[in-house]
Amino acid sequence: MQPLKTFKPYTKENLLRLGVYLALELFLVVSLVYFTVAYFMGKAVITQAIMCVFGIVAVSIADIMQGLCKFRIATPVYFFILAYSVCPTLGHTYGLYYYISWWDKLLHMTGGVVFALFGAYLPKVFLKTDECNIWLCVICGFMFSLGLSMLWEFVEYFLDTCFGTDMQKDSILYSLRSYLLNDIDKGYVTGELLDAGSITTTIQGADGTVYQLNGLLDTGKIDTMHDMLVEAAGALVFSIIYVIDKGRNTCFHYLGESKKTQPVSTDEPQLEVAATQETEE
Repeated sequence: MQPLKTFKPYTKENLLRLGVYLALELFLVVSLVYFTVAYFMGKAVITQAIMCVFGIVAVSIADIMQGLCKFRIATPVYFFILAYSVCPTLGHTYGLYYYISWWDKLLHMTGGVVFALFGAYLPKVFLKTDECNIWLCVICGFMFSLGLSMLWEFVEYFLDTCFGTDMQKDSILYSLRSYLLNDIDKGYVTGELLDAGSITTTIQGADGTVYQLNGLLDTGKIDTMHDMLVEAAGALVFSIIYVIDKGRNTCFHYLGESKKTQPVSTDEPQLEVAATQETEE
């Protein structure tokens, strides 16, 4: 990773970056106002407004990280991260999770790549050098992505529990193994296998509507595990590409002085020479 010595804030590229950022923030602020008013009119739910606030913060994270960690994200990657930051809000507030069946999994796969990208840069930040062992960067990137994936599932569980959302989506199981329903006298040690023919679920809604399901309703475990596996796959894809590329084509440009690029004082060699001459005399 080479230090970026010349940074001109008013180039066309930087103005384009600023324009895209402000356009997304304006869109999210307008959405926040709209869904807040709609909530008080009984035409929206509070979580739609909350997700707009989340989006406003998320879109700013890339620029905050650039300032704190003294690096500049390559423009194509910067736009990619901005798009990823706003997509969860689009999915929840505008219903893209329901209109596009693969929207959620696409975001988790993309998130695995984005988080691994940031994680791979962390060793260079903490070690204050522009060159690090490639395997250290890969391991940090992969584990950082897995950690954030886990934290996001905590967020989904919190919102589902406290605000009545369904971010950890339901699934219908057509077979399962159950220790609770296991017949010990039959010697089962792995749990009794129940198939779709013996599993039914009856749910009565608040309005009295009765739902009959031919299967067992899972309330989020399957979705959570699938999300984490998909995000791990995204982090793995990034790791493989990073190893093949050997970290040469970095997406981050270092703005500060690294240990490698610091100038060496010319006084020290002169002092050493003088000390050597005195010893010889």
